[in-house]
Amino acid sequence: MNICRDDRDPHAPDPTPALRLETLATRDDADWDRLVAVAPQGNVFLRSDWLAMLCDTDAHGLRIHRLGCRNRAGRLVAGWVVPYRRQWGRLFANGFDFFYNGPLLEPGLSSPNIHHVSERQRALSLLARGLRESASLVVAEAHPEFHDARALLYDGWIVSAEYTHLWDQEVRETTLERMNREKRREIRRGLESHVFRREPRADLALTPFLKLYRATMQKFGWLPTAAWEDQFRTRLRWMADRDGCRLYTASTAEGQLLAGVLVLLSREDRTAYFWRMGAATDRRDSRVVPALYWWTAMELGVEDPDIRHINFGGSPPPSLSQFKDYLAATPTLHFRLIHKPPSAHLGLWTLSERTKLAIRRARAHFGGLTI
Repeated sequence: MNICRDDRDPHAPDPTPALRLETLATRDDADWDRLVAVAPQGNVFLRSDWLAMLCDTDAHGLRIHRLGCRNRAGRLVAGWVVPYRRQWGRLFANGFDFFYNGPLLEPGLSSPNIHHVSERQRALSLLARGLRESASLVVAEAHPEFHDARALLYDGWIVSAEYTHLWDQEVRETTLERMNREKRREIRRGLESHVFRREPRADLALTPFLKLYRATMQKFGWLPTAAWEDQFRTRLRWMADRDGCRLYTASTAEGQLLAGVLVLLSREDRTAYFWRMGAATDRRDSRVVPALYWWTAMELGVEDPDIRHINFGGSPPPSLSQFKDYLAATPTLHFRLIHKPPSAHLGLWTLSERTKLAIRRARAHFGGLTI
């Protein structure tokens, strides 16, 4: 008998699928982190240590659901992670405490090359179906480098257009020339009038910054609670220990803090994210914030020359979007990916979240809010 002979029917389907879907566990962290590092959509927030930190510092049962697609060789080539909370036995994944947590695709699958389209669509279909079958709600914002959402549309997901704003660090001087003339003037005068610095430890300088942040967020109808601030301090300490978060500030010559911006550093996608901004609301000096943004970009250019982009984040209020337009930040399209089929569970969850939000807004001024 010839043991090397292949007796398989050449017309039979391949018993080993090109891609297989898996729910990933802690033992898969090394494979996951490799995918985060190589995927164009990867960022530091999706690394396993950052995800674990979110869960460890959350008081309300936050958990992580990770799906991955492996090829025939067992290599993880695509994945998707959503933080979730469980209620009434169902999984609700509504947003992310940092920035993007959409699908990850290794470079080959991300390529526009026609030879990768079929495999990309298959991987995304598997990931979309896996989340759809396990969750009553998923809301995730995809990275701007995620360009092909057709597989999710075919699977019944809602794909909505969102915009962030980017500064390209490699053409910073050109950016200054393209700005609105008044903003350029404000930046130059602001740089002359104020004192700018990077705080040695963001977590140690947080108390005066939070005072400004509360006042800033109140203008947008959201007030941080004492419980939120305690969690925020713990997370910031963890990030500062790893140089993942920095605080840049603007002050008067006498030392009065006027504004601060917390910046998250993601070397995986060569991006610095303007995460939290707080500015004095009782001053009519419009120079402070534009000057602080610009000074921070220049400082990052010196400290971290590998950082390519400054990401301002989304701008739901049109006035904020216009402010970033005037700063010559490039409006950049990305997708919000939503799975929310009508159900009794989703209706109850929505009512619960709206009630909590109403209570927070009513009671945040008085402290003691724990929900």
